[in-house]
Amino acid sequence: MILIVDDEKDIADFISRVLSKGNLESVGAQDGVAALAMLHEKKPQAIILDLMMPGMSGFDVLKKIKSDPSLAGIPVIICSTLGDREYREQAQALGAKDYITKPFRASELISTVQSAITGSAT
Repeated sequence: MILIVDDEKDIADFISRVLSKGNLESVGAQDGVAALAMLHEKKPQAIILDLMMPGMSGFDVLKKIKSDPSLAGIPVIICSTLGDREYREQAQALGAKDYITKPFRASELISTVQSAITGSAT
């Protein structure tokens, strides 16, 4: 199961449909607070995380995930419209496994998630 954290329902639904084409089940959270609460009851294989969300940014969510020993091993893939190198570097420094810029190709998302799950380099 993949956790999709994106405040835009249409985008989260699209990501979910793309993942289903790769035989990957998913569940969604509309903000960082909901995602963190969900993580303590369900342990996803990976997390797809948007950066620009109201209340708690994706960077804040990523920091909390990576600072919690029970969650730190879950691979986090950033999926954001913010494509500048500085955002990618900050996400990597905070422990993100990978970074995909919106808009993305369905095949790119599926292969990135599958690589994160299996632990292969992307």
